[in-house]
Parts: sequence; structure tokens; C-alpha cells
Amino acid sequence: MTTTSEAENADRPSVWSRTNIAAVVLLAGSVIWLAWWFIERSYYVYVSDARIASDMISLSSRTPGLISLIDVKEGQLVHKGQALVVIDDRDIQLRLRGLEADLATLQAEESRQQSQLNLTREQLTSGIHAEESRLSAANSALRESEVVLRQAEHDFQRATRLLNDKLISDETWELRKVNQETASQTHLRRLAEVAAAEAMLLKARAAMGEVEVLQKTIDITA
Repeated sequence: MTTTSEAENADRPSVWSRTNIAAVVLLAGSVIWLAWWFIERSYYVYVSDARIASDMISLSSRTPGLISLIDVKEGQLVHKGQALVVIDDRDIQLRLRGLEADLATLQAEESRQQSQLNLTREQLTSGIHAEESRLSAANSALRESEVVLRQAEHDFQRATRLLNDKLISDETWELRKVNQETASQTHLRRLAEVAAAEAMLLKARAAMGEVEVLQKTIDITA
């Protein structure tokens, strides 16, 4: 019994020694980790939900298209006016040629309309001058018919008095009556001619007004 107890007492110090060593190693590791953690925190700043400040510029093109060449590298310093990318412009060039063709067509149509308008203006100007001359002639003829009518009416009235006095024959009176009626009809025709000439002149001037409106429209759209 004594021998066994002594053996157990002899082994107990070695067990405690291993336990103490493990504890010391663990403690030393903890101290080293804490020291590293404090050193790490002293060199770096840790912020929750942080953002890095930088200059970011968005690039865009006024016309759509595929990029055929990127002429800069990431992080490269660029300067004002420097080409950064090249866009494939084949579709744009095709559209541009189509628009140029449409523009040429519109310009040709505008030139045609302008020529037609100038011709119409010249014709209307000549027509207005002709209608003005026609109106002037109609007014002159009207004035002459008024003179003839007054004279014919005077002669007819005088012939009527002479017929009542038995100083002229019935045939003479009939002649004066026919002259008066003819002069009256002529006067009415001259009045109608003046009215027609005035209407034609107004129509020609109205057509000229429409031409001027069309001219302003062409000038605005040109």
C-alpha cells in the first residue's frame, strides 16, 4: 500500500507541470494576438459603411453605336480634347447619306416650287395689268355711253314734244325712240363690262395675295 501511494505522489508533479506549461503557452499566444491586434488597429482606420472618395466621370455619346476602339487604359491620365473611345460610325454614316439625299430632294423641290411661283407671279402681274387696262377701257366706254344716252334721251323727249305738236312724222319719232333704247342698252352693257372688269381685277389681285402667302411659307421653311 505504501509503495503504490508513493508512486502516485511521484507522478502528480509531472502532470501539474504539463498543465502549467499549456496554460502559459495559451496565455502567451493570447498576449501576442492582442498585441498584434492593437498594432494593426493603430495603422488602419476601420469604419462601418465607409466609402472611398474618388473622381468618377460618366461617359456617354449623343449617338448610339458600338465601340470599335478604346484608346486609353485603366488609371491612365487623360487630357482635354483627347479621344478616349471610337464608336463604329458606319450606321451613322449610312443614315447621314440618307439624310443628305433627302435634303437634296427637298432643296430641289423647293427650287422647283420657287420657279413655279415666280412664273405664276409674272403671269398674275401681267394679268393684273391687263385687267387694269380692261377696267380703264370699260370705264371710258361707260362714260361715252352715258353721253350718248343723255343725248338720245334728250332727242327722244324733244321728238315726243314735236310729235304732239304735229311737227314731225311718226317715223322720225320712232327713230328717236329706237336710238334712245339702243343707247340705254349700250349703257347697261358698259356698266356690266365695268363690273366684270372690276371683278376680274379683284380676282387677279387675290391670286397674287395667295402667291405672296406661299412665298412667305417657302421663305420660312427654307
